[in-house]
Amino acid sequence: MPILNGFQVRTAVHNNSIAMTQADLDYNIAKIGLQRTIYTAFYQASGSQSKLSALTESYNATQESYRNAEKRFDSGVITSVEFNQIKTTLTQAQSNLVQAKYDFIFKNAILDIYSGQPLNVQ
Repeated sequence: MPILNGFQVRTAVHNNSIAMTQADLDYNIAKIGLQRTIYTAFYQASGSQSKLSALTESYNATQESYRNAEKRFDSGVITSVEFNQIKTTLTQAQSNLVQAKYDFIFKNAILDIYSGQPLNVQ
């Protein structure tokens, strides 16, 4: 190895040091990105659980309202238009509840994947 090689060895060592530092920074960026993704998945799963709970209560209340409206309609207190509006509201509440259930299942499946648990498809 020649002593005077135009500082090629020193430059190569310096470049490799920079490459190692860059690789370490890239690793840390990827690690932080993964943590952010996992936290986002957790908060989305938590939010979907809260939404499911709220929509379940809403559906139960709407169902009770529908039963009362059905009794009032049978006794002639409300018109068919009013009854159909309440029935439409019940259908919408039911649709929202089903959508929230599947959203909850999906968000929890994503969280399971990120946490390394096997995906159970049932």
